[in-house]
Amino acid sequence: MNSKILYIVFLLFLSYTSLGQLKIRNLSLTKPDSNIIYIGIDNKIQLLGLADLNRIKLTLGEKQSILSNGIFITGISAPGKFEMEVYKGNKQLLSREYIATRVPEPQCGLAYFRDTILSIPQIIAIKTVKAFMPHCILKLQIAVVHFDLSVTTTSGNVKYLGSGFGNTLSPDQIQKILLLHSGDKLNFDSIKISGPDMGAVIDRFYIIIK
Repeated sequence: MNSKILYIVFLLFLSYTSLGQLKIRNLSLTKPDSNIIYIGIDNKIQLLGLADLNRIKLTLGEKQSILSNGIFITGISAPGKFEMEVYKGNKQLLSREYIATRVPEPQCGLAYFRDTILSIPQIIAIKTVKAFMPHCILKLQIAVVHFDLSVTTTSGNVKYLGSGFGNTLSPDQIQKILLLHSGDKLNFDSIKISGPDMGAVIDRFYIIIK
């Protein structure tokens, strides 16, 4: 086997190795190797295994992505299954199926407790109202910035206990909670969060005193 043939075989080996190591990662997710892609946001796609992005094109459902600082920005507007494809020129290097899903509505709870029963010591120990998105792996920083608190007593009377201290029970609210009785219901209302929906009332929940 002459040197020219060996050189061609070597180039083919390098090409195969490079493609074998090519990997798509979604940096917008807490699990970047997942095949989930979220609707209505800029998904930041990283290609691993390619040293040179010259003439590299990435498409999702036939829509070409935008390359910015080594990261492809791609989006989708409808749920379903879509092929994400990587090309160098007109040659396809990789294809992977992605599932497009909607970003769920945020929920809130005392930590992650909502619509449940807790003791007064548990409530005071936790004292923080958190915002979260169930079963969602999107990297999105959201936090509660306001909530109102009231109590519905076992006799049916409703009393306003004031607004929270940002996302935390205020000292005054804690003192009032210490005076409550088993069966009284704490109502967390008018909850607002930071982030894309800042200023909007997004949720409400309750905690019944054990």
